[in-house]
Amino acid sequence: MERAADGRPTGRLWRYDARLHAILGARPPDLAPVGARLSRFGITGVTDATPDDDGSGAAAIITAVRARTLRQRVHLLGATAHADGEVTIGPRKLLLRDHDLPGFDDLVATISASHAAGRPVAVHCVTRESLLLTLAALDVCGVLRGDRIEHTAVVPVEVRAELARAGVRVVTQPSFIARRGDDYLARVDPDDVDLLYPYASLLAAGGAVQ
Repeated sequence: MERAADGRPTGRLWRYDARLHAILGARPPDLAPVGARLSRFGITGVTDATPDDDGSGAAAIITAVRARTLRQRVHLLGATAHADGEVTIGPRKLLLRDHDLPGFDDLVATISASHAAGRPVAVHCVTRESLLLTLAALDVCGVLRGDRIEHTAVVPVEVRAELARAGVRVVTQPSFIARRGDDYLARVDPDDVDLLYPYASLLAAGGAVQ
């Protein structure tokens, strides 16, 4: 629960999905209004990147797609996603929560299981700790075609060539520097500011970057 400087709750709940789901019940939402609004904006395809979906979310989406109440093409990245004919699946989304990083052996086991199923992983990394943990795990598991590291916000200089050597794709957002630069200066560790979203140097190191 986010709190202001004086300790009072702001009303913003971070990573509360599972708790809210348990409190509010399991009845899926009506996706028809969402689909209609997306259509009005001209959006024809969407990706659901809920990392820890127990299958109920994917089932609700597939039901809506079959009923044509959700007319967009849908791509699923959740842990339980499976080919259905109505939707496509992508790499398994792994959200590394920086305040509660997984153990090394647990991450290796998760990536290995996904690879064994023929499915690459998409690992959310926004700190140097999560990036180094992911690279170490991939060094053990090997890189499967389609594996990617998302955001890759803080990249130490000495790690950039290692990313290229590993052959894992980096999906990053250098535009965040322009959009969120002032916030980064206020919140990011000063030692990390110059390491944020190094798009050009990642390319120069020979990495696969998009």
